[in-house]
Amino acid sequence: VPSHDIMVVSTSLVVYPAAGLLHYAAVEIPKFIIDKNIPVSGTIPHLTKIALPATEGIITLEKMLEQYY
Repeated sequence: VPSHDIMVVSTSLVVYPAAGLLHYAAVEIPKFIIDKNIPVSGTIPHLTKIALPATEGIITLEKMLEQYY
């Protein structure tokens, strides 16, 4: 899947299609997951985990992305 960034917010990564999204992203791109209870996500390269409720995690992600761009 050609893309620039992948962000998954508030999902257990158990229910599809959300469960598979991170695995379809290109290996080299940044990926972000925001959830207060982050599930086991294996060895996904370039994955940043933000263990906060979505409302707070989005603010944290915004600050992080400002550093990237």
